[in-house]
Formats: sequence, structure tokens, C-alpha cells
Amino acid sequence: MRNLLLLFTRFGHVLLFLIFQLICLFLIINYNKTQNDIWVNSVNVFSGSINEKIQNFSNYTHLKELNDSLQQENARLHAEAINYRNFREANLFNTFQGDSSLMEYNLVPVNLCSKTTHLRNNYFTLCQGKNDGLRKRMGIITEKGVVGIITNCTERFCKSIYVINSQSRINAQIKTKEYEGRVQWESSDQRELTMYSIPKFANVEIGDTIETSGRSTVFPEGIPIGIVSDIEILEGQSEYRIDVRMFEDLSRIENAYAIDYKYWEEKDSLIQVELNE
Repeated sequence: MRNLLLLFTRFGHVLLFLIFQLICLFLIINYNKTQNDIWVNSVNVFSGSINEKIQNFSNYTHLKELNDSLQQENARLHAEAINYRNFREANLFNTFQGDSSLMEYNLVPVNLCSKTTHLRNNYFTLCQGKNDGLRKRMGIITEKGVVGIITNCTERFCKSIYVINSQSRINAQIKTKEYEGRVQWESSDQRELTMYSIPKFANVEIGDTIETSGRSTVFPEGIPIGIVSDIEILEGQSEYRIDVRMFEDLSRIENAYAIDYKYWEEKDSLIQVELNE
């Protein structure tokens, strides 16, 4: 109490001055129309600015949630497009529209934690793992095309090889021309792949689109890979060596989708039986 009295004794005249100033301000604003309008307008401008900053901060803090939601929606739409394409080619498009349980492929949104694109054997790590429904031998794609394949998974992370890895082999085909081969990486260019096993009598042209053939359980048919940039007939052989310029720039990827094929175990087991016979 003594300290409070000392405070008023020392600063009482200042506090009294401030109180009178506030009373005068109140009287001026309330009993003068012009000053009242100025005050109201100033308060509105100030409060509007503060509200805008608060809203911007709130939006910023929810960006990750919004981004995750958009990834989920994009994954759903992309999966539907893949399934539509497969059923359309089998002349079962109308059946598929009436029964969504027939969907053979599902896409899981994933994020890249780390990656290398400058080595001979390039890898990337996913920030999701078995807890998120991922497993070994799932293909990784973006809207533009093929990215790589999961090689190992823990509960929370997955290790994957890029398509630009010397050990990568992808079954591919020339779109609309029914010629199939394999795509691998031999160049020092991060976006240049090589395609083999296309017979030299095939009508291949620069600019043709190369896509996955769907012969394995990793990638469905029709996932884009790139376009034919150069064609060469191998000396003494009956096939082409085709340079393929990738659609996707792998060095810039942060988000992607893992492809979950509903019948992968059944199909893989049959493939293994055929290989062993």
C-alpha cells in the first residue's frame, strides 16, 4: 500500500493529465460530427488492417493442412483416371462407373524427405512408410509421369530408386503403336532415358510418346514417361536404340503418389511361377 501511495505521489500529475486528455478526446469525438467521422473511419482502417494480418497468419498456419487435403483430392482424381482408362480399354467403362469397388488402383500421397539426382545410382526417401499403407515394389509417379520404385520400407519411411538409376528397368510401350520394350538410364543427362527391344521394322518417330505398358504390378498401363528425342538402329542387331526425353524434372519433385495395385500379390505370385518353370 505504501508503494502504491508513493507511486501516485510521484506520478500523480502525469496520470491526472492523461485522464483529462482522455476525457477531452471523448467529448470532442462524441459532440463533433466531423471528428467523430474521422475517428470511426480511422478505427475501421486500423481494425481492418489488423484483421487482415490475423487472417493471413491464420491462413499461413493452415497451409500444410490445406496442402495435404489437396494432395488427397488429387490422388483420388488421378486414381479414378487410371482406373477409367483400364476399364475403358476393356470395354467395361459403364460397369466401372456403376461400381467403384472395381477400382484396381489406389494412389497414396507421399512427400520426399531426401534425394540424390547427381549420382549413377540415385535414390530418394519418402516421409511415409508401412504405417501409411506403403510397401516394397510400389511405383511412384507424379501428374507428369514416372518417378521411381520403392525398394524398402520401415514403419515411417521408405527408400526408393529413381528411374535415373543404373539398376532401374521399366516395361514401356510406344503410345498407340503397340510396340513394347524396356526403359533404362544410361546417360549423364538427368532427363534422358534409353529404350531397347523395339524391332527395327516398327514405325517409330521422333516426338512419339513413351508410356508404361502395365505388364508388371509396379505401374499400370498408360503412365507417361517421355517423348522420343532420337532414334538409332543398333549395328548388327534387329532393334532400335531410342532416346527418351522425360516429361518430369526429377530434381524439382517434392510431392508424388505411390501406386497401390489391389491384386499385386496374386499377379506377382503367378509371374514368379512362370519364371521358375
